[in-house]
Amino acid sequence: THTHTHKFTMPTPEELEFFEELWDQTVPDADFFDAGDAVVFLRQSGLPDPVLHSVWGQSDPEETGTLDKQGFFTALKLVALAQTNKEIDVALLDVPTPLPTFGQASDTVLAKLKAKRAAAANSDPPLSDEGWAVSEAEQKKFRGVFDGLKPVDGKVSGRAGQQVLMQSKLPTKVLGVIWELSDIDKDGKLDFEEFAVAMHLVHRSLAGKDMPATLPPALIPPSRRGGATEAAPASESQSTDEPATDWVVTAKEKATFDKFFEEADTGKAGLVTGQNLMPIFMSSKLPTAVLAHVWNLCDTHQKGALNSEQFALAMHLISRKVKGTEVPQALPPNFIPPSCRGDQVTPVNQSADSPAAASQRAGSATASATPGDSVPLTQAKEQLAVQKQAVESLKQDVAQQHRDTVEQKAELAKVLADVEKLKSEEKVLREQFKAGKAKLADLVTKIKTAKAEQAKLQSTLSRLSESKAKIDSSLKQYSNVAQQAAAGAKLTSSKLGPGQNSSGSSVFQPSSPWS
Repeated sequence: THTHTHKFTMPTPEELEFFEELWDQTVPDADFFDAGDAVVFLRQSGLPDPVLHSVWGQSDPEETGTLDKQGFFTALKLVALAQTNKEIDVALLDVPTPLPTFGQASDTVLAKLKAKRAAAANSDPPLSDEGWAVSEAEQKKFRGVFDGLKPVDGKVSGRAGQQVLMQSKLPTKVLGVIWELSDIDKDGKLDFEEFAVAMHLVHRSLAGKDMPATLPPALIPPSRRGGATEAAPASESQSTDEPATDWVVTAKEKATFDKFFEEADTGKAGLVTGQNLMPIFMSSKLPTAVLAHVWNLCDTHQKGALNSEQFALAMHLISRKVKGTEVPQALPPNFIPPSCRGDQVTPVNQSADSPAAASQRAGSATASATPGDSVPLTQAKEQLAVQKQAVESLKQDVAQQHRDTVEQKAELAKVLADVEKLKSEEKVLREQFKAGKAKLADLVTKIKTAKAEQAKLQSTLSRLSESKAKIDSSLKQYSNVAQQAAAGAKLTSSKLGPGQNSSGSSVFQPSSPWS
């Protein structure tokens, strides 16, 4: 069983295209890249083995001996960092770099991609089995990126989606059009099909194709085609759903926003105050001044509270602003909530701060307010609530940033301490190695000396053994001669008479003077 955990970066569209093609070329018909093949492939980068060892270690942190696709992508990005003389660290995977080079392998991939782009620029994209312009191969490629964004309830947030699109380095205006075309249900988020459409449009634009004014029928996901008409022009911020009336807020948007409104309307009064709605508005991260302007436009009766239609309009304006469309200074006729169209509101050609507009707001507020209400005071309180909420949000952001900084510093201190500890251990090991090496050399010398002495002694013993053998032989010869001589003497003595020598003559014996 293979389990890989990588701090996986989100590659740019150019990197994603290159990495995917390199994976398909290097690891055909397989889900994992084993260590043996990886060593051969990574060495084509021209990096030294110690560097590649670090690349592999960070790409395969669980030491499984294999790389899945995300681990492979991580390794490619780390190689790119190393080839541009940057630190090899998974924490730097989002740092922009040129594409990594692997000799002939990367040259082949780049040539193939260039040919694909040229063909794409002169032909319509191939359709999937369902007749969708986003091909099966693209869907497979985009799925990995989408899942890497950790979608919630099957959707990625607008912020996460926009960060991916911005990595393409396309002009902001083009990216805005792509977002408008892709966010089919206009909820400020992207499900996988919408995300696939966005990535497809990014690649079309990178290939030099013009951006369509409306989403072509072939690009509308099959699941969205049930009676849907052609997508509205991106510049008008319309969804594919036809509005129930001539109101700018579509029926689908209204249904989505009603869920938020019902949660905020805890008293079920049909009105929700700014204090209760501000957390929802502030989650958009728009400036306080913009949110205050949205509130003033939507609170058509200046009550300091919004009904469900006014809230839906506010959310629509906020969603438009997040996507780059400015909030109007006054509400156009088709922006005014249907339930408020019989009332006096600020007209489209009249400034919200003009005397006539102020007079209209005052008259409307007087007609709807109960005795003792103060419209300016209510507005001031709402603005104060907005400001307090903004300050509180900033305080929380600062506190979180401080906590993150403290954690990062603690982690850095721990890492530095570990580094120093490892350096100390390395120094001790080096000294031990040096001492051991010296002892080994001394032992080798002593062994050589002992062997020389042993050889010398063996030679001496050999000579002594030879001498002893000679002496023993001589002694034996002498012993034999002596025994033979003794035996001969004894025999001779027994044959001669007394007073005779061996020649038979008398032995001279002096006579006694007395004879």
